Amino acid sequence: MRQITEELIQEAIRYGVKRTDAEHGYYIACCSDYGNGATHIERIDVMDIFLNDWHAALQAERDGIKIIRDLVFPVEHDAPYIDNPTNRLLLQPLVLREVVPSQRRMESQFPEEQDALISQPMADKPFLPQLDDMVETTLTYAEVNEMLKADICGDIETLIEGSPNSEQIGLMIKDGDIRYLSIQTCEDGYDYTFYDEEFNSQDGGQLDMPELSMAQAIFELLKDIDAQYAPLGLYDYNLLREKEEISQKHWSIANQAMFHAKEVLLNEGLLQDVTITGTRLYDSPFDPPEDLDYDVLLQYEGNIREDDFFNLLNQHKCIIDHRPIDFTPIRPDKSGTIIEYLRKLDKRQAL
Repeated sequence: MRQITEELIQEAIRYGVKRTDAEHGYYIACCSDYGNGATHIERIDVMDIFLNDWHAALQAERDGIKIIRDLVFPVEHDAPYIDNPTNRLLLQPLVLREVVPSQRRMESQFPEEQDALISQPMADKPFLPQLDDMVETTLTYAEVNEMLKADICGDIETLIEGSPNSEQIGLMIKDGDIRYLSIQTCEDGYDYTFYDEEFNSQDGGQLDMPELSMAQAIFELLKDIDAQYAPLGLYDYNLLREKEEISQKHWSIANQAMFHAKEVLLNEGLLQDVTITGTRLYDSPFDPPEDLDYDVLLQYEGNIREDDFFNLLNQHKCIIDHRPIDFTPIRPDKSGTIIEYLRKLDKRQAL
């Protein structure tokens, strides 16, 4: 197994991989067309730490993740699935046969020589199953899905019981990237809004199905975004709406600041040479507590140096809501992207 280095982690992050996943060299994946939506281990290809997904699953087991090893699936659905009741229910219609775990080629005791193995599910035969291996399943896909829906709705009902208002619910959706959902009853059904991890509204509307219970309505909304199997947590509804308002205000300030920067570039004859690719309002750790300005990160592409762009912007003062804007222009090849820059600040503050 290759050593996981900071260089490999940064390379994976540039491809959109989360740091917590890159630090392991694998991640937990879910695909609705693969394994009937069951979660499974996948190696991070760009890092090339493991030979394949089953090799990555060995490390996952070392990390405390239990893998299903007593079931055999068709070749198009073979994967190291995580062993939990939901996955077993999802996978049940796909099972070709059951085996005792010792029959699997890759054991879970982790002798060192197994790190070099490329997995096959069976030790005594090729993976491609013969016709006589196939067994008739006892449940149809529709039956499995109905069982899962009832089980998930039951879990959602339990969450709702913990809310102070059963007609206004806030949820955290933990499906890789954190998302949020606010939902409330209305005359014709349910009003809802989805948010990203920064509490920016992503999608919303009205679900015109008043015949559904709150739990069933939440399930249908999660299903629409392929998140019906994601772990959920109760989130304060009023706090969620407050954070949405703050997020909208921050977006408005950052957007106004960006237009001011473009106007400065236009007046200086640099608009064709510099492209602003992102803005973000943030709390600068370098400002004293009594500082009342707005700190805005400005990500850009172009030949102008960051220091020169900083001086240019601050020569042309920008005032929003009676507060000055303190620009910090950054170039991805110099100071990193906005996300990378903020991560560096977080690490510096943690020291």
